[in-house]
Amino acid sequence: MESSGGRPMPLNGVKRIKSNAFLLSAVMLGGFVLRGNGGPVGTMTTGSSGETSGDELETERPSELPTWELFIGVTKLHEKQFEEEFHHDVKYNFLHRYKIPSPPAGCPSTNFSKESCLQRVVQGLLKYMVLLKHVEEEYPSNTILPEARYNGDRLIRQVKEKMKHPERTTEMSATEEENLLEELRNDDAFQRKMTAHSVLRSLHLFLIDSKRALAKKEARRGSMAHSILGNHQVL
Repeated sequence: MESSGGRPMPLNGVKRIKSNAFLLSAVMLGGFVLRGNGGPVGTMTTGSSGETSGDELETERPSELPTWELFIGVTKLHEKQFEEEFHHDVKYNFLHRYKIPSPPAGCPSTNFSKESCLQRVVQGLLKYMVLLKHVEEEYPSNTILPEARYNGDRLIRQVKEKMKHPERTTEMSATEEENLLEELRNDDAFQRKMTAHSVLRSLHLFLIDSKRALAKKEARRGSMAHSILGNHQVL
């Protein structure tokens, strides 16, 4: 290949042109895909439900935060507490019959952005921090509660730091908290205790499910990034 001056072009110059041509093609293809989904280049598309369905390539992985795993470890201790209290007369799985009012929503596996998922995690944890007040009313000396509050507040703060718009998360007002706790109250002592145990069980499952949903989303994005880099290296 010759340069504009008629002289042969160095081999590294030819490789650089091929590399740049590949990158340009990748950018153009990315723009075509995004436009095909109804969104301009550099933006995320929005579904009919108003939730963002796209996602950006990110290197940080909130699902790998150490606090998340520590929190799950703390709530996992609840099953043993439950069995020790009822001496296996009441099975732990029995708690699925006790539904807490308006349970925090988790992260759908599809058509949901990472940012929206993180927002749901924060909103859910904020609600569970309120629900733990009912647990404390029934079991004021429960050893899980201090660790749950500590790790909960810490995880909320750390997840917010990973968000682009943490200001979109809101804490419950005093009136909303009181109304929520009022829904949990019952004249029957056994029912109140079962509800308290149900809160801890639901919190444990919420942490596991949210972490798993985020990890899957991060893995998909990471796989796409590695695929693009791999194709670039081959060329």
